[in-house]
Amino acid sequence: MKHVLVTGASRGIGKAIALRILRDTDARVVLMARSEKDLRAVAAKYPRRAFILVADVSDSSQCEKMVAAASRLMGGLDTVVQSAGMVRYGKVGQITTPDFEAQFRTNLLGPVLLAQAAAALMKKRKKGGAILNIASTLGLKPAPGTLAYAAVKAGLINATQTMALELAPHRIRVNALAPGVVDTDMVRRGRSRRELAALKKLHPVGRLGTPEEIASLAVWMLQAQWVTGATYVIDGGLLLA
Repeated sequence: MKHVLVTGASRGIGKAIALRILRDTDARVVLMARSEKDLRAVAAKYPRRAFILVADVSDSSQCEKMVAAASRLMGGLDTVVQSAGMVRYGKVGQITTPDFEAQFRTNLLGPVLLAQAAAALMKKRKKGGAILNIASTLGLKPAPGTLAYAAVKAGLINATQTMALELAPHRIRVNALAPGVVDTDMVRRGRSRRELAALKKLHPVGRLGTPEEIASLAVWMLQAQWVTGATYVIDGGLLLA
């Protein structure tokens, strides 16, 4: 792991993973997200090894250019972490085409095409690589009101397995990480204290996860050379409830 691209790196899980990689390894890291201001704040902590790339993974037509730009900034690319994501809740009968399409583009189509472009570059360099997709426990066990989000995250998990199977001969490992509810800005936005307390009670350990806990497992998965096609659950027991 020498040249790493992290999408969704301006906040939440993506930010925590990027900072953990920068702290624990000597890798160069391209931080990618839509907010230049937020990216600069993260990169400022590691000015010699952190680079910023302002881009939107939902713009699938630009995925090849995003990968090429990241590779140029670092002088190579051998690792990709896909943490960019968005959610729009809605029950059956409330799902609109724009809501579904937005989640499909950000959470599935963009990540698949970006991974495809990254894999092409890795295959050309013949040195292997690793791709880690941040999925969700909702992709394994949906809940009411999550129809579109759960569907595309399930698709991402399946895509992870298919890519792992096809790319294994090229020593490119592809895995997914499925967190439960993590204490991030996205989770807190629009929720009352009572609603957050209810979310905590869904987890047998009695609390939400932290971005740093997700980052710790993510970095291990990126370095685990015999792990591919796996979806690791880190959820405080949520799927057991």
